[in-house]
Amino acid sequence: MGGGMGAWFKKNYDRIIAAAVLLILLVSLVSLAIQAKSQKTEQRNFDMQLTVLKPKHAKVMPADKAVFEKSLAALAEPLQNEIWELSLLTPELRVKCVNCDRPIQYSSTNCTFAQCGAPQPESQGGIIDKNKNGIPDEWEEKYGLMSFDPDVINQDPDNDGFTSKEEFEWKTDPKDPSSHPSYLVKLRVADIKPIPFRMIFKAVSKANRALIFQINLRTNGRTYWKKMGEEAEGFTLTNYDEGATDGPTLTLARNGKTIPLIKGRTVPRDEYEVKLVSLIDGTELAVRPDVDFEYKGCKFKVKKVDIQRSSVLINDPSRNVDIGVERHSSTSLPEAKK
Repeated sequence: MGGGMGAWFKKNYDRIIAAAVLLILLVSLVSLAIQAKSQKTEQRNFDMQLTVLKPKHAKVMPADKAVFEKSLAALAEPLQNEIWELSLLTPELRVKCVNCDRPIQYSSTNCTFAQCGAPQPESQGGIIDKNKNGIPDEWEEKYGLMSFDPDVINQDPDNDGFTSKEEFEWKTDPKDPSSHPSYLVKLRVADIKPIPFRMIFKAVSKANRALIFQINLRTNGRTYWKKMGEEAEGFTLTNYDEGATDGPTLTLARNGKTIPLIKGRTVPRDEYEVKLVSLIDGTELAVRPDVDFEYKGCKFKVKKVDIQRSSVLINDPSRNVDIGVERHSSTSLPEAKK
């Protein structure tokens, strides 16, 4: 029987192969038909979803390029006067002024006609400032800063913390970091705090015909017994008037300033501690009047405090100038660095 089955397979081998191929093709066609039907269904569902969708924003209108195309065309072919008919004369190339339509030289940067109402470069006393930024063109050209952008005065070419305008005002080199204005230009007052005078004149006694003055400190309770001409807390005892109108008065002096101490009373005069902040790096400095302080290797001294205007007058001995330092908004100051 086995031999009969094998003989049958051998005899019908080609038919069996053909039937298998036809079966595979039939299954593939059925599968493709099912997939096509599924895709059509998905497409119908997608189309239905598109029909119900509504845009969240109004339709954006296309940009009007006419203005830009007109400007580009004017740059490519600037308006010119018609060619002269007189053959004996050769006219130079000229264009129309954009303000008054009069013919000006092609290379001109401003209209030379007096009737033209266009703004002209500032020229007063022989000083020309075409970009009207407050700095003469001659100075800008000298240091390679000439630009029609007025904001060039706020730039810092040498990265020393000072703008070109500040360098111009101080007659320093904007391209040399070692040549710059006084650092006081970049300091601002952040706070002014009154400090009560520390000493109180308490009593006076006599020992060996010499007057001994008792001076107490208001903060830690320390007591000094000093004679005339001696020092206490950096102040020198210079005079004593027992019959003064307000009462026995002991006078102290420091750095040329005198402070009267009335026996048993606190001094109405206050000292101040001023907090300065640098616009360059945010450094905070706590300084007091008549006491030297240092910033970036330079020494300065506060000469006067205006508590009402929140400003101070500071001396720069290296330049022999006094500069007023004003209060500045804390929101525009750099991050503080102590």
